[in-house]
Amino acid sequence: MNITLIGMPGSGKSTISRMLAQRLGYSLLELDAVYEQEHNGVLLQQLLDTEGEAVTLQKQCDSAMAHTRQIENTVVSPGGSLIYTEPAMEQLKRVSTVVYLKASLPTIEKRIEGTARGLVKGKHTTLAQVYEARMPLYEKWAEVTVDAEQPPEEVVSDILKVLKIAPLSD
Repeated sequence: MNITLIGMPGSGKSTISRMLAQRLGYSLLELDAVYEQEHNGVLLQQLLDTEGEAVTLQKQCDSAMAHTRQIENTVVSPGGSLIYTEPAMEQLKRVSTVVYLKASLPTIEKRIEGTARGLVKGKHTTLAQVYEARMPLYEKWAEVTVDAEQPPEEVVSDILKVLKIAPLSD
């Protein structure tokens, strides 16, 4: 079984995916990190600035599809913008259970304040506009929605409960 976590930057995807993979004894696949490695360690924000959003999204889609074709017992943590790419999301839904880590806009703002994150905004200019535009897409692709407002340990426990998976360790 594979699990993909989706949600806004700041929803806890990186933290929760690491904890979940460890609890299950699964591999962890952080797609933004893979994408940056494929580009010689250049950060996502720099790639967005130099290549533009459309090119970056297409390359992220291609990378995600290539790296998730044959995964087994893996927790996948894609970048928040991958939900804009239908082919990649269709593949993730085929090969994994997609879990949406839902957090409120104030929580997202608090968590990402002062961080340098690459954020695909499209025609949206504020974080609030990006949040409003993405919510329907996260809901569209999610098979399960989990409250990401709570402490990470509780989020992991909720995911395990809803997916009816027994962890290797508690």
